[in-house]
Amino acid sequence: MTWEVRLSKDVARYLSRLEEKRRKMLRRVLEDFRENPFVGDVKPIKGRSGTYRRRVGSYRIIYSVDYEAHIVKVLKVGTRGDIYKSDI
Repeated sequence: MTWEVRLSKDVARYLSRLEEKRRKMLRRVLEDFRENPFVGDVKPIKGRSGTYRRRVGSYRIIYSVDYEAHIVKVLKVGTRGDIYKSDI
């Protein structure tokens, strides 16, 4: 079963401002979410049911999963130092 991947406006804006090499790396991972959003260095976020983080080098991808609708909602993308500073 394929998953639909939806990016928040903030994530789309963040990706558009990255240098091409990093943007391509992160987009590849986001494309992989279509097949399986739980592959790689994925951990659940404590206190947030259905919300996970995936580590991609120095970047973190924060996303939620709607199991019934097969939708992955990408909430935030950023470096480790910045991603946890603001509310998810």
